[in-house]
Amino acid sequence: MSGSATTLASTAATAAMPVHVEDLRFGVTDYTIFAVMLSVSAAIGVYFGFFSKSKNTTDEYLRGGKKMQALPIAISLVSSQLSGVAIMSVPTENYTYGFNFIFSVLAMLPTVPILIYIIVPVFYDNNVVNCYEYLEMRFNKGTRRFVTLTFIMNQFLMLPVYMFIPSLAFSQVTGVNIHLINIIVSSVCVFYTMLGGVKAVVWTDVVQAAVMLISVIMVAVLGIMGTGGLATVLDHATQGGRMNFELDPRIRVTIWNAIGSGLLLWTGKIGLDQSCVQRIVSLPSFAEAKKSLVVAGFGFMIIMSITCFTGIIMFAHYFGCDPMLAGLVSKPDKMMPFFIQDIMGNLPGMPGLFISCVFSASLSSLSANLNSLAGVVYFDYIKPHIRHTE
Repeated sequence: MSGSATTLASTAATAAMPVHVEDLRFGVTDYTIFAVMLSVSAAIGVYFGFFSKSKNTTDEYLRGGKKMQALPIAISLVSSQLSGVAIMSVPTENYTYGFNFIFSVLAMLPTVPILIYIIVPVFYDNNVVNCYEYLEMRFNKGTRRFVTLTFIMNQFLMLPVYMFIPSLAFSQVTGVNIHLINIIVSSVCVFYTMLGGVKAVVWTDVVQAAVMLISVIMVAVLGIMGTGGLATVLDHATQGGRMNFELDPRIRVTIWNAIGSGLLLWTGKIGLDQSCVQRIVSLPSFAEAKKSLVVAGFGFMIIMSITCFTGIIMFAHYFGCDPMLAGLVSKPDKMMPFFIQDIMGNLPGMPGLFISCVFSASLSSLSANLNSLAGVVYFDYIKPHIRHTE
């Protein structure tokens, strides 16, 4: 091994010495933060399930009686678009391939007008609860049944994924069996979603969004401070080619494919997916829906931009001492946990806050999809076969 390579490996090993997974364990503060997050979520479900004065009807359960407020719905939409997978993988994408991924996030700018002026008015004009109702109006019942079946199958495939990533991270830093923590947290989510309906989903999303925002800001700030300041981050990222916004269509992520794919993704996820549509149509008027979508669009871009830039901070932090080249990290997927351990592992409460962030992202996606899944199954497969409904 050459002298420079030896120095590189030695520097990276020294920097990473205190942050091996086996050395990072939750303290009392970390467990407390995590427990409080779960307890507050469960308490919200109990409140709306037993103490709210709302009528006990299907419309109340699935749409909040069409009396929901624009700001909580906007925050809920943002929260449910971020899964634990996104929190962990988006920084890694930017670390590995550069900052061009940010244009996928900025594709939300043209997405919001498409939702406001083309898609969402259709739901309000036809007073639909289930977005797949429109397929029956426009085509036939068979088309609706086919699409709802694919939605249900997709949910059964995706719901376990939402919980696996945070459960794996929790297991690594605590030693708790991954299946045990998965069962506990999933049970809490099912509990508050079942009791409180869409109101519990929305208000737990608000709490979980606060946890996510605080966490991603803390990671970014601590990362910048640990790297030597924002100027150093930008300088190292530029030198390393991570801020090179080329238009070359042959590279992995270009401005063109990022914007195009982002536009299709966010339009489909927010405007054509029942988990989001169900909350949008729970607002009392189309005017409120427009406000909510605008706020949600900007909120999403803010938190996702921070998440993307975290990858750039991570690259700058290890500029000249790449943990993968030094053999300390086996593959890019493990870079984000490694980075978190490095900058936050020795700070009381910070590991607990970040794990709570990852779980919050997953819980918000899981609860929204469970609630919408209940609505689709009820309206498409149960209600047609019962004589008396409200």
